[in-house]
Amino acid sequence: MQKLVEQQMALSRIADVAIDLYAVTSVLARASRSKSIGLQHCDHEVSESHCLPEQFLEGYFSGACSD
Repeated sequence: MQKLVEQQMALSRIADVAIDLYAVTSVLARASRSKSIGLQHCDHEVSESHCLPEQFLEGYFSGACSD
């Protein structure tokens, strides 16, 4: 029974990482596209996306975006 619980916890962590990676990829792709086609507020999207990797890791390690 304990082994099953450990496997479920590992699968849950893998699923959380996959969800976070999808979210980060989506935001970066949107910012990149906005910059490429010259949308009005693209600079804001690009400037906000610089914190994403650190925000992504914040759930797994301690620390925050310091910029």
